Amino acid sequence: MRNIDHFIQLGQGVKAGRYIGQDDVRRYHPPAGYQAAAELIEIHPLTGEAFGESRWWVFLTPMESR
Repeated sequence: MRNIDHFIQLGQGVKAGRYIGQDDVRRYHPPAGYQAAAELIEIHPLTGEAFGESRWWVFLTPMESR
């Protein structure tokens, strides 16, 4: 996906990816069926390792089907 390094699976359908785009992270549009939240984090969400500096990550959560 454009502006995302790559997505990793965190479980229960939730995915996370480091935002690498030059645009404002709030302009990211999630794929159909997902809602997105952007967070500035200091620790890798899967490994728990510290980054050394804050990074923007996008978290995708599946939307509930009705």
